[in-house]
Amino acid sequence: MIGKLILISLIIVILYTLYTNKEQWVDYVQPPHDYVKTGADPISYYRRDRYRKPYRNGFKAYKSYPYPHMEQLP
Repeated sequence: MIGKLILISLIIVILYTLYTNKEQWVDYVQPPHDYVKTGADPISYYRRDRYRKPYRNGFKAYKSYPYPHMEQLP
């Protein structure tokens, strides 16, 4: 009798967790080229890269033409 109750309660718990963990997927359209992203929670609207090129204003290279001088890197 107790084994049947445990089995029934276990089945109810499993079914409840299976049907309540569904994520609501939303499509986000990004202008101007209508790029579509899909996600569960709000996706960042703007692109955020993990790596950005460093700001290289302080780096200079020696140039000898047309006269000897230091020029910033491109």
